Amino acid sequence: MSDEESTVAVEISDGAREQCRQLGPAAEAAVTELSRLLEADPLLGELDTFTKLHRTSTATREGMTLSVHYLYGPPYAAEGVVQIGSVAQVTAPPTAAEKYGEYAEEEPPGLAGDIRDDAAQEEIAGRQVTDAWMRIETWLRIHAPASYEALRPGASGQELAVLEDTLGTRLPAELQALWRLHAGVHDARGAGFLFRNWALMDLAAVATYHVGQMSLGDDDVWQGPWIPFCSSGVHDRAFVLYLDARTGVVSYTSRYGEHREEFASLSVYLEEMADALEAPALAGKEKPGLADGALVWGPVSDVPGWQPYTG
Repeated sequence: MSDEESTVAVEISDGAREQCRQLGPAAEAAVTELSRLLEADPLLGELDTFTKLHRTSTATREGMTLSVHYLYGPPYAAEGVVQIGSVAQVTAPPTAAEKYGEYAEEEPPGLAGDIRDDAAQEEIAGRQVTDAWMRIETWLRIHAPASYEALRPGASGQELAVLEDTLGTRLPAELQALWRLHAGVHDARGAGFLFRNWALMDLAAVATYHVGQMSLGDDDVWQGPWIPFCSSGVHDRAFVLYLDARTGVVSYTSRYGEHREEFASLSVYLEEMADALEAPALAGKEKPGLADGALVWGPVSDVPGWQPYTG
């Protein structure tokens, strides 16, 4: 072992520790063991040369596979330091037979939104969301601690299953991936930090909004496969972004019944945000800025102390 390898220190972020806690003691033990391996070989994972994120996997003794993202060294971590940023369970999307049993050859009973039923496509979509989110979260942790601290912990598999039952709509892999990392934000300063100043809705808000819209009984207003995930404020539902579980398209709606497509997918939305944070000079008209440790998209004149982030 070289001198450089012997001085590597491994840090586990609070968010990653919470994700391990939710996955159980076996996951905590597996990540602890992975930490020892990373001390010996910090280049163990696959490196994305653009984002500087490493991705690797490990498994628990019970056979649960975990996907782990981490940073190593400058520019986002100190020299000789590995920072584990996220831990998520890798689950293969269920087959039609597993989901619907005797109904596999028919229209699934009670659930909407299954046009995209390709397991490989689902897995890729979930991984793209996770990768884009880790770029965003890394930036927040370094540059916008107020917004980073507003994040809620990730949701458990049981919580996502309950939400799916409540909505009566399949949760696409990309939303599951996002909510397993962070299931919304707290009502705190800097919470509305997503691209164009949207706030990530918590699961209770998602269920309440969806059920309320469905009760109107008007397909022009709301449809079952439309899953809300962002709102104009932590408690403000005047404007909402939703993902169509049938197509993956992200759209906008308002209390006035407006609807328009915004992004081709959730991963496109998050990747566009991550790109703007990492290369603000190349961003469009919406520019990232900081106000007292919070990320605010501008230019804005009504946020005291707002300054554009130039990198």
